[in-house]
Amino acid sequence: MLKQLNLSNVQHTLSTTSPSADAEINQNKILNLLENLAIKNSKKCMNKQSKIIDLKENSPEKANTIIKSNIRKFKELEKFKLNKFKELKKRKLTKFKELKKIKLKKIKEVEKYRLKKLIDLEKRKLKKFKELEKCELKKSKELEKCRLKKVIELEKIKLKKAKDLKIIKKKKLRELAEKKKLDKIKLKNLIKIKRFKKYLELKKNKIKSDPSIPTEPKSARNVIKIMSKKWKLMSESEKLEYEQKMKLLKHSYTAELHKWWDNVDKNLVKLENRRRRVINKIRKANGICKLSLLVDPREPTRPSTAYYLFVKDIKESNNQELAARYIDFSKYTSAKWKELPESEKDIYRNKFTSAFKLYKEALNKFQSGQIQNNI
Repeated sequence: MLKQLNLSNVQHTLSTTSPSADAEINQNKILNLLENLAIKNSKKCMNKQSKIIDLKENSPEKANTIIKSNIRKFKELEKFKLNKFKELKKRKLTKFKELKKIKLKKIKEVEKYRLKKLIDLEKRKLKKFKELEKCELKKSKELEKCRLKKVIELEKIKLKKAKDLKIIKKKKLRELAEKKKLDKIKLKNLIKIKRFKKYLELKKNKIKSDPSIPTEPKSARNVIKIMSKKWKLMSESEKLEYEQKMKLLKHSYTAELHKWWDNVDKNLVKLENRRRRVINKIRKANGICKLSLLVDPREPTRPSTAYYLFVKDIKESNNQELAARYIDFSKYTSAKWKELPESEKDIYRNKFTSAFKLYKEALNKFQSGQIQNNI
C-alpha cells in the first residue's frame, strides 16, 4: 500500500512539473520503470510476509524486529528514489533552460542578421538616390549654363544691331534737324497767332522801351497786363487790322506747310514721331506737357468735347469776374460744369456728336483720297 501511495505521489509531482511534450514522454518512461520495480518489490514483500507470518506463529519477537528492519529499508529506498527523481528533474530543467537560451540567442542572431541586411539595403538605396540626384543636378546646371551662354550671345547680337540702328537713326535725325532748321528759318514769321497775340508781338518791344510807362519791374506778366488793358481800349476797326494781318500770315503759313509736307521724306517723319513718343513717355513720368506729333496738315482735326465747348462759351462771354490764372479758371469751369443741369449738358453733347459725325465723314474721304494718290 505504501508503494502504491508513493507511486501516485510521484505521478502527481511529474504531472505538475512537466515543462513540455518532450519532458512528458521522458516522465512516462520513468514512471513505467518505477512501476516495474514496485511490482518486483511487491512480490518479494509477499514472500517475506508469508515468512513473517510463519515466524509470528513460531517466534513473535523475531518477526517484529524483521518487520521494523523492512520498514526502515523501505523508507530509505523511497528517500533514495525521491532524491534521484529530484536530481533528474533538476537536470532536465537546467537542460530545458539552456535549450531555451540557445533558441533565444539564435532568434536574436537571426533578427540581427535580418536587420543588418535591411539597413544595408536602405543604405544602398540612399546611395543610389543621392547619386541620381547629383547626376540630375549636374545635368540641370549644364543645361542652365548652355542656356545662359545662348542668352548672352543673343543679347550681344541684339546690342550690336541696336548700336548699328542707333548710328543710322542719329544720321537720319541729324538730317531731319538740318531740314527743320531750314524750315524754321523760312517759317519764322508764319506761326499760328490770334489777333491779340499778333498785337502782343508787335507792341511788346515798344512798351518795354516806352519811357512814359512807370518804372516798375518790366516783367513779361506786367507787360502783358498793360497790353491787355490797351487792347480793351482799342476800337473794333483797329482790332480788325490785326485780324487781317493774322489771316494773311496764316494763309501763307498753311501754303508753306503743305509744300513742306509734300516734299519731306515720310520715313524721316516716322522716325521723328517715334523719337517724340519716347520723349513723351519721359515727359509724362516727370509731369511735363507732351510734344505734338508730325501729322499731315490737310488731315481734318478732331472736334472738341462737350466740356471744352462749354469752356469756350465761358471764355467768349468776356466775364470780368473770371480768374486770370489757368488753374483757378479750370477749377471754376469744372465746378460750373458740375452745377450745370443735364438738359443744358445735353445741348453741348448733341453739338459734339454732330461735329464728330462730320469729322468722321471728312476723315474717311481724306483717307480714301490718300490711298488713291498712293496707288
